[in-house]
Amino acid sequence: MQWDLFFAFLLIYSCLMTPVKIAFSFENGNSGWSISDNVIDILFGIDMLLTFFCAYLDEQLEVIDERLKIALNYI
Repeated sequence: MQWDLFFAFLLIYSCLMTPVKIAFSFENGNSGWSISDNVIDILFGIDMLLTFFCAYLDEQLEVIDERLKIALNYI
């Protein structure tokens, strides 16, 4: 649950900061903004990879833990 709340915070940050960066034309250098954006992108990538290792419930509420079925479900 903390993982989901953490990513909810990151999504809110991204949704609020993207229009600000577009409106005020922040440079894409080695500023703090670009570093934080890169860290957030890496965290979202890690979350996507971890999702492929988590079981899920199907329509009959059975736990599916086969990696191929998990990957097909999320793709």
